[in-house]
Amino acid sequence: MLNLAMSNLLLSLPDEVEAGLKVQSERTNRPADALALEAIELWLSNQAEQSRHEEISNYAKLHGGTSVDLDPAIESLAIEHCLASR
Repeated sequence: MLNLAMSNLLLSLPDEVEAGLKVQSERTNRPADALALEAIELWLSNQAEQSRHEEISNYAKLHGGTSVDLDPAIESLAIEHCLASR
């Protein structure tokens, strides 16, 4: 069994969230804290993905149409490939 470093977090939940967590815990026969941890990890992963997307989008907006937008040699090869596959 893996021993991961863990910290405790006291988390106040609205009654309806706690009730839903309890229902899912009973339905899945899994501890509520495991379900809460899974939900938090999923949220953090989604936030990281959204942040990466925003950073890439901001970079593209900032540098689109500039010399760092696309390598001219690669662009030329892509155009040749598109024209050849017609």
